[in-house]
Amino acid sequence: MTIYVVMSGEQSDYGICGLFTVKGIAEKYVESHNNCRDIIAWIETYEADVIDVGGTWFFVNLYPDGRMYCGESDSDTIGEKTGVAERNGFCQVYTLASSPEKAKRIALDKFTAFAANKVGV
Repeated sequence: MTIYVVMSGEQSDYGICGLFTVKGIAEKYVESHNNCRDIIAWIETYEADVIDVGGTWFFVNLYPDGRMYCGESDSDTIGEKTGVAERNGFCQVYTLASSPEKAKRIALDKFTAFAANKVGV
């Protein structure tokens, strides 16, 4: 998995501004950062190992009013389990997690990245 690390500053002000798995989002972040600040940001690229920690496949439905519903996914839908899907009136996220609570947290993170990318952030 490729990780895009947005960096800025120098010497004692040097630091990480953000970590991204989508290059386009990292580029838009850098562009926004550089338009608003005197300190220039840039992207460093790293390869990260992905470790299979096991768990259960869950689906999480996220509704516009803030409600979330989480359930175990059927084994026959394994091919669908990637990213965020827009459904009729809600979004659905498939994720591998150790518990429904963790699945909800992961789904919310995935949905936030999806929504930011959709609006061009």
